[in-house]
Amino acid sequence: MVIFMGHVSGKPCRYAYIRRSVLCVMALACMFITFSCGRKALPTPVATLPPPVVSDLQAHVEGNNLKLTWSVPEWKSEDGDRVAGFRVYRSEESRAEPVCEDCPRRFELAAELAIEKTTSDGGASYTETVKETFRYFYQVSCYSNDGIEGDRSKTVAIHP
Repeated sequence: MVIFMGHVSGKPCRYAYIRRSVLCVMALACMFITFSCGRKALPTPVATLPPPVVSDLQAHVEGNNLKLTWSVPEWKSEDGDRVAGFRVYRSEESRAEPVCEDCPRRFELAAELAIEKTTSDGGASYTETVKETFRYFYQVSCYSNDGIEGDRSKTVAIHP
């Protein structure tokens, strides 16, 4: 009995047909997976617009007390999200250092205020004690119910 190219003594081997069938099915499956539906990726979430920028940030200093005030911007996203609150950022530098207007400042989160803390005229405010030996710089941003934060306001400088 001589085995040669899938034949046994001149008769086709039953296993050769099975092997060819399995290889054809595997080749077709690979082609189907590779070319059928295009590039696979995770679904992308619907783009949400960030809350608006606070445009009218103002600072008032009386003695050692600083009060920041701004109006609450009207905003409602497509999915019904609204402004939930504000984040106040502060940067401070010693008055002993020379003033550098073009130098970048490192702002840190000073406070997070819920929207319930608004003034009677529809605005919002933040108050803190400042020291005369420092210069202060503030920025405010809005955040939504989903935690999405908008861009920060322009910087307000305080030199008590």
